[in-house]
Amino acid sequence: MSARYSVVASSVNPPSANCHSVSIYSGYANFRAPSKSAPYNPGCDRGNRQTITQFSSRARRNFLKKIFSIAALPKIFMTLTYPGFYPADSSTWKRHLDNFAHEFRRQFPGSWFFWKLEPQRRGAPHFHLMGSLGRNGMDINLLRRFIGETWFRVVGSGDERHLRAGTQADFICDSSGKMRAYVCKYVGKSTESDLPEWATPGRFWGIIGRQSLPATPCCHVLLTRETFFKLRRLVRKWLQRFSSSANYATRLKKMPSFFILLSHGLLFRMLESAVGFLLPQPDGELVSNVLDLELIPF
Repeated sequence: MSARYSVVASSVNPPSANCHSVSIYSGYANFRAPSKSAPYNPGCDRGNRQTITQFSSRARRNFLKKIFSIAALPKIFMTLTYPGFYPADSSTWKRHLDNFAHEFRRQFPGSWFFWKLEPQRRGAPHFHLMGSLGRNGMDINLLRRFIGETWFRVVGSGDERHLRAGTQADFICDSSGKMRAYVCKYVGKSTESDLPEWATPGRFWGIIGRQSLPATPCCHVLLTRETFFKLRRLVRKWLQRFSSSANYATRLKKMPSFFILLSHGLLFRMLESAVGFLLPQPDGELVSNVLDLELIPF
């Protein structure tokens, strides 16, 4: 069986919207078929940002993609909550988070975190943070104390109960399955409830210490139409093995473009099955705007 494929430049130059391709990241893959949307009209203003009122499905997708695109998994999970009385202004919440981040990164200069804003049942905001301390390490009990005292001081709580129970911190196992469980349960879920006091909450997620994030290796593979849909069928069969993904697998029949969370190694094996031969293992270093499949630093 003969099949054609090519590997193009890194994520700085993704494939054209007029071809079939799959972009492979560390923990997810993005499938893209030729776009059928209307061409861009320069006279149409698409740059106006609307007021953010909820954690939309699009924001959730972007968040998940960013987390699973980087080369290293987060190692620690934290929660920051408010005492019985909390500020109603969302800009104050973000300022508290920013001040906490500055204090934290002074202690751990190489640290990085993804943060997610969520409502508690009482309507109060709280933050989930997932990331890494960098090269520094600390005993979990000392770390919990540092986080609790820092957040207590930043929000000006004054409530001793809040000092004892206002924060949580745990290390995450190195398992990618455990990682996905944390993301889906605590970070990736949508915020659908309408909260009148959250009329303008602003962004629901962001990054602390972006300059310290691990690399984001990516491989863009151009495929023939036949190979693209064969690969999609393989993905669907894999999803059907899991009861939680069965509905999504069915929906993929009508979704030429989509993304899926899975390891790059598994996707490469599916790709080899789709093209009908083992992918090449070239020797030497990367050359002029070409990424060789076996040399991507995942």
